[in-house]
Amino acid sequence: MKSRQFFSVMAAAAFFSFAAPLQAQDGDAQQALAMELLQAIRVDQQIGRMSEQVATQTTQFMQQSRQGITAEESKAFGEAYAAAIRVNIGDLVSEIANLYARSYSADELKQIIAFYKSPVGQKYLDSAPGLASSAAGLGQAWQQQNEQAAQSMAEQEMRKRGFKNW
Repeated sequence: MKSRQFFSVMAAAAFFSFAAPLQAQDGDAQQALAMELLQAIRVDQQIGRMSEQVATQTTQFMQQSRQGITAEESKAFGEAYAAAIRVNIGDLVSEIANLYARSYSADELKQIIAFYKSPVGQKYLDSAPGLASSAAGLGQAWQQQNEQAAQSMAEQEMRKRGFKNW
């Protein structure tokens, strides 16, 4: 009986000693697929656009908030600030890859990657920033167009509910 328990324990130990590296390899493969997806969706270009926006916004903020600063100084500060943010961007990319790796199976990641590498996926990536900007503009115009009516309807509802300050 003792020898049977010993062999059972040894078999379990052998299984776990082999299974743990396999799980780590699966996790590594999942992480590698997630990083491949980030490359496929051009995360580097997205970071570049974000960095440019940060530089522009910081430049504008500096011009408005610091008296006596020259346009050259505010621009230089904005660019330096954006560059400083990019220093640790690899940490963010790794965390995003972890998020994708946890959210999708290896097969799903492969399918998503295949889509983004396809002609229609590339077209989507090419047109997405412009479409998002246009959609945001449409949303803003729609809100402005409907703001007065929405406010009036909300005030009527408040009065209907018995609130007195409306």
